[in-house]
Amino acid sequence: MNSKAKNDINGKLPPQAVEVEEAVLGSLMLERDAFYQISDILNAQSFYLDKHQTIFAAIHNLINQGKPIDLILVTQELVAALAALCTLPN
Repeated sequence: MNSKAKNDINGKLPPQAVEVEEAVLGSLMLERDAFYQISDILNAQSFYLDKHQTIFAAIHNLINQGKPIDLILVTQELVAALAALCTLPN
């Protein structure tokens, strides 16, 4: 189920700002302390697009592991999550 279908409320789309979501995720990868500034008010479900939810969750996982946040590590985290999904039994 895609984001639009699951967030469709009575035939209306909820408020969304995809560009703002992208800016938030980009900021999190550029400035480590940014996560701590927004972690009390944002979580993965705060994002409208599924892919943005997944990226935020990857960033959150890296933070929990005490790793720095940058594009390379976030990409590696996403690839590892995808690889784990691919190895699940049918």
